[in-house]
Amino acid sequence: MRLLFVIPHYFKRSEDATTQSGLENRHGSTSGQIAVRTRSLQRCVFSLKQNLGSSQAIIRHVDRRVEPANEASRHEVHVVVVTTGGSHLIQEAKFPPDLIHQFSVDDNPKHLGFLAQRVLRDRWGNYDYYCYLEDDLAIEDPWFFEKLRWFNSYVGDDKVLLPQRFERSENHTYKKVYLDGDLAKRVTEPFQNIDELPELKSEVLGKSVRFVRPPNPHSGCFFLNANQMQHWIAQPYFEPIDTSFIGPLESAATLGVMKTFDIYKPARENASFFEIEHADRRFISLIRFADQ
Repeated sequence: MRLLFVIPHYFKRSEDATTQSGLENRHGSTSGQIAVRTRSLQRCVFSLKQNLGSSQAIIRHVDRRVEPANEASRHEVHVVVVTTGGSHLIQEAKFPPDLIHQFSVDDNPKHLGFLAQRVLRDRWGNYDYYCYLEDDLAIEDPWFFEKLRWFNSYVGDDKVLLPQRFERSENHTYKKVYLDGDLAKRVTEPFQNIDELPELKSEVLGKSVRFVRPPNPHSGCFFLNANQMQHWIAQPYFEPIDTSFIGPLESAATLGVMKTFDIYKPARENASFFEIEHADRRFISLIRFADQ
């Protein structure tokens, strides 16, 4: 499959962060060490190429050769990173030539996510999946898109499967924590009705897997097949910038998809069936008291 990933990326050096960015430090766009944020961006991009791309091989020790590997689940991966001005870490990341395409815009940093949506729109017709990723997320599951394709063949294109975001740690009582627990129902009630077909069940590899309409639909990402992308961009609310779901970053990643499709995530008991890693550790640090 041909996959297009568009990643909005913003980093303002600390000396200017409080006065110029307008983004809250809780999102990490104006805070954190340069090295840490650079590694997050690198991992975001490299995880796509390493786990989903075509350059995979197996070593034959018997004759010291390499042969192609994972031909059945490899994809053609294109990555566009959307930036504004010099507020980014593209140079620091030192990506190899042709690994990414940098798309620079002159706009409010708060709106980079919405501009990323328009990049996806403008490239519609050339890909099988149109994908939005915040710049600190990493896909480590090579079967990620096989699961997506299976899900929509099972339930139809009016439903979207989003992954459970998680962080991991070596030092806390909980070594792995999923981030996007329930929000108050009133937060998303204007945009979705989670009481309508609240769960789906299927059997995968001999195990029962349950999917639910989440009270918190945010995952910092979305992945739409060509039919879904075409349907979304035809909606009258696609173009206008609407930040009414929590804030601009959450709205860019989630609101338009939530307005257009029924969102599902894996249920708590099988959260790892479809997941994506958050490279930061700021959420898991909130439960550090559990170690005391």
